[in-house]
Amino acid sequence: MAKLIGTTCSTTIMFAQSGPSRKMNMSVFSLENIYRAYLDCRKNKRNKHDALEFEFDADENLFKLCCDLQNRTYHPSTSVCFINKKPKLREIFAAHFQDRVVHHLLVRYLEKIWEPIFIFDSYASRQNKGTHLAVKRLKKFTQKVTNNSSIPAYYMHLDIKNFFLSIDKRVLFELITNRKMHKNMKWLTHVLIFHDPTKDYELKTSRSLLNKVPAQKSLFGDEDEKGLPIGNLTSQFFANVYLNGFDQFIKHELKCRFYMRYVDDFILIHKNKEILNSWKKPIKGYLKNYLNLKINESVTKIQPISNGIDFLGYIVRPKYTLVRRRVINNLKEKLYKYKKILISNHDNIKKISYNYEILENLYMSMNSYLSHMSHANSNNLIKSIFTDYPFLLYYFGLNKNNKLKRLYVPPRNFRNLRSQYYYFLKQNIGNIIFFQIGCFYEFFQYQAEFVSDILNLKMINPKYSFSNRCGFGVKALYKYVDMVIKSGFSVVIINQTGYYNNYIAERKIHLRYIVEEK
Repeated sequence: MAKLIGTTCSTTIMFAQSGPSRKMNMSVFSLENIYRAYLDCRKNKRNKHDALEFEFDADENLFKLCCDLQNRTYHPSTSVCFINKKPKLREIFAAHFQDRVVHHLLVRYLEKIWEPIFIFDSYASRQNKGTHLAVKRLKKFTQKVTNNSSIPAYYMHLDIKNFFLSIDKRVLFELITNRKMHKNMKWLTHVLIFHDPTKDYELKTSRSLLNKVPAQKSLFGDEDEKGLPIGNLTSQFFANVYLNGFDQFIKHELKCRFYMRYVDDFILIHKNKEILNSWKKPIKGYLKNYLNLKINESVTKIQPISNGIDFLGYIVRPKYTLVRRRVINNLKEKLYKYKKILISNHDNIKKISYNYEILENLYMSMNSYLSHMSHANSNNLIKSIFTDYPFLLYYFGLNKNNKLKRLYVPPRNFRNLRSQYYYFLKQNIGNIIFFQIGCFYEFFQYQAEFVSDILNLKMINPKYSFSNRCGFGVKALYKYVDMVIKSGFSVVIINQTGYYNNYIAERKIHLRYIVEEK
């Protein structure tokens, strides 16, 4: 019997199945397992260059990857190295798509072993967990320990100094392989843990910026046995394995009831401030003696819960949750940049640009921030953002769930020039439309007859055009714009910008327009 489990861009992959009770990992490097990992990997990643390249011939690439793993000839490909500038300089090594498939394969296998062992209140890189559930859980903790703000309580906030770059690979490998696991997976675990991306990488940033990263925060160091690349799925999962013993120590040795962790960010809550203080020494001792890690003393703090707990982009209190100031400032900085691009002035005339590629980026960015805010008490904050940046109201509205809705329609499916013109005409009823075609701005239909009188332009009656028209050369644009405005009309300028490949693969004319008002 054959079982269909998915398709690629070229063909359908079929897998033999001996019966309904067949175990998935009968062979850990089976094509079926690798294909399932591939489906997981390509979620939300299909537009990336290396993903498209891999998917172009997915059948052959998956089969080759399967053979390499089974023959143990697999070796990670060249990584891409770049620097994240915010909130601070951070060195990132991005794995190639086929390596990310392998990461998913290994993590899928290891999850079955480790998920039953992990504590409940570890929230990073785990199914059905994440930042928002962590914040919600933290709020419940604060409500319980303070009896809904009726009694005082305290929290201790800790994180580990240079965590990913301080992970001891030998200790990590021993922790993982101490559990019973398939010999092939032990081999693959060793390959991925001890792979050094600094030996084979492509630099996607300037060398001078890379050199600005502090030595203690870079993999380009002397200790080959320490450090995992930030951002890889395996690194995130390995972090949970590495700190699992520490989680168990907090819960069962220190007996901290209200404890949670997100990667290397820890929160411990207790009614007694002195008890929190007394836990610092054993915590430091465990991390140093068993994991070769150090607490970041500069961010360690013990404070009243009433002050609010700064955690994962939110300020958490028993009765409400706020969005962190840094998140708001980052959003405002982005909106300021978008405003400079989209809104400008020329001779006291406001210009509102409809560049669809930029608008779609703004749409996705804003919805991401609004989603983050939706997990806090943020109605007033959202209103203030639209008040402070009113240019957003030209393009977007808000639905009942505070999700952004477009007030424009991206011209994705225009069949011809006529459909484009009708679209803009309908969008801008009551305005005079300056419609650029090559080196000319032209007017069509009833607008052509109307404008020809105002601007003293000659009407043209061509055989092959969809309408009578009149027009002028692009160099005279503002001369005629001023004339129309002085006649008491609003103006819409539609500038031709070429091809918008993000929306349409076919060869069509795509435009943006600039609304100009008094």
